[in-house]
Amino acid sequence: MGVMNAARIAGLAIALMVLSGSSAEAAGFQCSASAGRIVVLDQTVEPLTANASGAACAGDKGTLTGSAAGFDGPLTIGALLASTEVFPAQKIVVSTGGVADLTVSAAPDLPITLPRVAVPDAAKVLLANALKTTVDLSTVTGAIPLLPTNLVTGLPTNLVTNLVTDLPTNLVTSLPTNLVTNLPTNLVTNLVTNLPTNLRTDYGPLDVNLLDPLMDTLAEVLALNDTNAALNTANAATNAANLATNAANAALNAANLATNAANLALNTANAATNAANLATNTANAAANAANAALNTANAALNAVRAAIPGSVAIDGAGGLDSALATLLPDGRLPNVDLLRVQGAIARAAGACRNGAAVVSGSSTVSGITVFGQSIPVGTVVDQVLTLINAASIDPSSLGLPAIELGLTPAQRELINGVPAAKDALDAAIAAARAALRNALDSLAPISVLDPTVARVRVTPGARTQDATSVTQRALNIAVTIAGQSVVDAVIGEARASSAGVDCDDPVIDPNAITQDKAGSGTGGGLITVPGIKAPIDPDTPAGATLQCSTRRLVLVDVLERDHRVRLNGVADPALAGKRVAIVFEGTGRVVAHAKVARNGWFDTTAPLPPVNLRDTNDARYRAKLGEDESINLKLRRRMVLKSIDSEDGSVTISGRVLPPLGVPLEAITLSRRVSCEKEQVVARFKPRPDGFFRVTVKAPKGVGAAVYRMTTQVRFSAAGSALFETYTLPRAVELNR
Repeated sequence: MGVMNAARIAGLAIALMVLSGSSAEAAGFQCSASAGRIVVLDQTVEPLTANASGAACAGDKGTLTGSAAGFDGPLTIGALLASTEVFPAQKIVVSTGGVADLTVSAAPDLPITLPRVAVPDAAKVLLANALKTTVDLSTVTGAIPLLPTNLVTGLPTNLVTNLVTDLPTNLVTSLPTNLVTNLPTNLVTNLVTNLPTNLRTDYGPLDVNLLDPLMDTLAEVLALNDTNAALNTANAATNAANLATNAANAALNAANLATNAANLALNTANAATNAANLATNTANAAANAANAALNTANAALNAVRAAIPGSVAIDGAGGLDSALATLLPDGRLPNVDLLRVQGAIARAAGACRNGAAVVSGSSTVSGITVFGQSIPVGTVVDQVLTLINAASIDPSSLGLPAIELGLTPAQRELINGVPAAKDALDAAIAAARAALRNALDSLAPISVLDPTVARVRVTPGARTQDATSVTQRALNIAVTIAGQSVVDAVIGEARASSAGVDCDDPVIDPNAITQDKAGSGTGGGLITVPGIKAPIDPDTPAGATLQCSTRRLVLVDVLERDHRVRLNGVADPALAGKRVAIVFEGTGRVVAHAKVARNGWFDTTAPLPPVNLRDTNDARYRAKLGEDESINLKLRRRMVLKSIDSEDGSVTISGRVLPPLGVPLEAITLSRRVSCEKEQVVARFKPRPDGFFRVTVKAPKGVGAAVYRMTTQVRFSAAGSALFETYTLPRAVELNR
């Protein structure tokens, strides 16, 4: 990774010792180192320093790799190193600072102001004029006939429908025609009139035979004759009257019978006439209504026809901006690496030589590429690169605006209903479009974007030195895009000073690690570490975590669990019992507290941040206690560990690489920290297609705890193929055998 290891430092120490040629002891050297001071888009970061005060040189070492380096956006760094070391026996102090795998990418979403992609106003005027024409609609109106509006609506609807249908049909047809006409008319009229009138009147009742007419008196006979004569006369008159009545009744019966038949026929005819007249009235009313509706509809259609304009002026300027938007380039920066530096290390040393204190500096730079092209590493590079080329648009490529004639839906329906009118409208629109296209084709290309350039200046090996001090830098990098500073950085800086040094005095390391002789072997040896006030046991996970830290607070992991944020870390055991504050970087607010246990561990939970922050770089957490604070850790990372356990001499680690994964799947490299400056690869394996993994390796011998870390490569997005490295956080595990 380009990080200086112990062997390289030892080689430098030997070289300086040879140069010194003296066995006299030195004292009072000052030193400091920085991995780099980097300004990214006006935000200054100095992520890793050693012996930053620059006072008496003391052993102070630190490394950061991957996401722990805290960079994102246009600048990424694979690893950082800052180290100050004291070699008492050799009377040498060495400062080292640098980085490995530094990349400055011209990310499309950089928050810088780029030249605006725009069509000049004068060109817009030309385009707007070219998009003007007139559509003649007179032929369309002429193809639509006028419809009649005077159809008959006065057909009679009042024919007689109430002719009499109830004339009598039951006149008497049964008057008597058999009245008695044969009453006797020859009754006796000459009955005896001289019957005796002196007939006995003294007969006793038994002697008179009343039935014997002969016994009647003449008067009785005469009276009877008179009566009979009168009766005969009356009977004769009655017979004559009856005969006349019979004749009249017979005639009346015949007349009534004829009238009844006539009335019945007239009733039937009247009923039929009434039904026919009613049907005619109904039909006439319907015809009148239909004709009236048709007259109204025809009048409305004639009004629609009359409202069709003779011509329509077309002005495409209204939709010009949206039409131009389809031709304008995006004006975004290309997603390519602007600068890559494989490694840059600065070194400064102080030593006693021939009894006098001297200082020296050197630097090593490797693998510089600008836009993928290698450049010499020993010379100053000052290049201007075109990131976005000048661009123009061809008016002939401009999509024609829609020909909006302003016709109402009713007018369109009327035109579409008359084939000749529709053909005339289509022809008029086609002619208008041809006129617009010819006007656009006659225009010259229009410039819409000036070029955007980046200036990259790389100065390697800058050194400032006088008789007693030296400041060595590996690289100075300045990147500007469109005249705006993107990155201004000093990469790798080391200082050493011999001011006031008396080489007769011994060289000591104020922060030298001392062993607690009370313990020995696995789990029994306590050590003191620079910056950590309480002794720690490096054979425990807490001690192993703190052993190579330059801080008293280390936030070990930040994970989402059960809709909360789970945080755990380790602190200087001297802080046991104190409360650590957890700060959410997105808001700067304290979101949780945790109490430091006796062994230094602390853990707590916090609410999940707002949804709009969870996937951003602002979703970071930092542990703080007084003046001490940890490095901030990001909530969501592309590779996370679920568990790390040790049993029967083995270590098992499980976790997941979050998609999108590489295609094909990229291998995961598992490394174990063997010293504060060195890691050893212990396994390489591939995850499952869904990103989950589980790996078991042998536990190292002779130690009680081990620190592991994993790295792999993943894709930026599901749509792309470009890969970038992602890391897990370092995790310590107690080894059980």
